[in-house]
Amino acid sequence: MFRLFSKKKEEEQGTMTWIPLSNQEEIDKMLVASKEKPAIIFKHSTRCGISNMVLESFIAELKKNGF
Repeated sequence: MFRLFSKKKEEEQGTMTWIPLSNQEEIDKMLVASKEKPAIIFKHSTRCGISNMVLESFIAELKKNGF
């Protein structure tokens, strides 16, 4: 099963790296890094069923397209 959140700072999933962002400094660093390598910010709520469905759909689409 795919886990978005882990105890690790970064978790490699195929060619994707999920990095939980918890403060503005981390978001700023990611925005700077995205100038070299594209990045996507996905706000996920573990309490929201719709958010979970969207996350699963998002992951399935990425896998379908080779990411």
